[in-house]
Amino acid sequence: MRTLCVVNTHYIFSTSRLPWGIGCLATPRFLQTVFTVLLIVLSPLPSIAGLTLTFPVPKALAQSPPSAPILDGTGTAMGQCGSQGGYVCELLTTSQANDIVIAIATCENDYGIQYYCDQYPNTIKDSADLSFSLHGSYCYNNTTVGRSSCVWDYYAVAPSPLNNDNITGYFDPTLMHRLFAFAVSGADLHDMFDPGLPQGQHCPYIDQHFPYDCTLNFTTSPTASPLEFLFVTIPDDDAPTCSYSGIPPSQGWSLLQSDGGNTEIDYQTANVWNLQNYALTCSTKSDPLIEVADGIRGPVPSESPEYTMIWMGYDWDGLGEETLTLNGQFLASLPDADSPQNAGVYTSFSLNISSLVVQGANTLTLTHANWDCAVSDNVKNLQISDQTGLVFSDSTEQPLSCTQSLTYHFNVSQASVGGTIVPTDRLGLILLYLEQSLGMILLLISVVVTYRRVRQKHRARET
Repeated sequence: MRTLCVVNTHYIFSTSRLPWGIGCLATPRFLQTVFTVLLIVLSPLPSIAGLTLTFPVPKALAQSPPSAPILDGTGTAMGQCGSQGGYVCELLTTSQANDIVIAIATCENDYGIQYYCDQYPNTIKDSADLSFSLHGSYCYNNTTVGRSSCVWDYYAVAPSPLNNDNITGYFDPTLMHRLFAFAVSGADLHDMFDPGLPQGQHCPYIDQHFPYDCTLNFTTSPTASPLEFLFVTIPDDDAPTCSYSGIPPSQGWSLLQSDGGNTEIDYQTANVWNLQNYALTCSTKSDPLIEVADGIRGPVPSESPEYTMIWMGYDWDGLGEETLTLNGQFLASLPDADSPQNAGVYTSFSLNISSLVVQGANTLTLTHANWDCAVSDNVKNLQISDQTGLVFSDSTEQPLSCTQSLTYHFNVSQASVGGTIVPTDRLGLILLYLEQSLGMILLLISVVVTYRRVRQKHRARET
């Protein structure tokens, strides 16, 4: 006989003895039929334990398509500004609305034990009247050797593009402070930052230990968004940057900003569904003091299929200099405007390629225009993702020039073409509703069964 069991308010319909030693009630035949129908109806539903679950749902539950958080401008250092030496400024220009503007203040000190960096900067303000808030910080003081270093991450949301916004920080002029600013577009404004970040690590050099290679290992938090803009700030002791000395290419980092010998910021747009653990190793040649990682989340994807491609392009500075095709169809001509700030550096790009992706084999081709041929516009860290994770990845640096095009091949399986992603919170509501409905059905059935048994006993007494 089949049995009906209740375990921690979850209902289990079993044809065999359960291993937990839980008592189960024998069920009449009509009850077996009811539960068989319920199980058939509910069996396609997945378990709520998964965070990325795929099954058809009504279009009313669909959200906007995903995008990737990408760099939308870096500040130009103005050095000392204002009437006092403690003011440090950067000018920032952006092209998108609703950017997250990041202002990073750093401090380093080796003047002796009477001076330390662990005091917050007094103010961060700007000429566009943005409202800057402190997201997080990391400081380390070695009271024995008198060395100290701090990183403070400030942020604001810019509702419209910025034009030479003067971002200013005021610091104690006794210590060596610096300010860096950049903007990120395509972020989730409702859940901007990874809650597990920033994470920091002090380096052996600040304790005067040798050798002093420094590696920051950090882990991103579980998220409903597959893409995250990660950045690491590294104050050093007047030495070549970590990027110049050589960060391992396999770690995926690119230089975002540097003052040439005291602080640098490196970044990558990462698929945190595919990989949660990250590292940045700074060479002994750079005299790193501390490393501090932070992360900005992209929007939560919903309706599928949606495919996002992210990559780094070197010297992509001329209007329409690169042409992208997918499966023989025109995809994009990039950059979409003259971008002299991209000359001679790697810049991140993001593109929604969903309209041209096909089931099975796909071919992506990048072609360089027949001008500006002196520099190879190389490509690296190319990734293609859908809502369930990574579809394709190639981190190697590939050449792209006037005489050499670049081709990538990737496959899309049947499973990734159909279905709709349901965010965990919505899925929870759906299953909670089903569970409560099932509970009400069980309660009604229990009342009916009890009533029938009471009537049978009453009739037996009367006879």
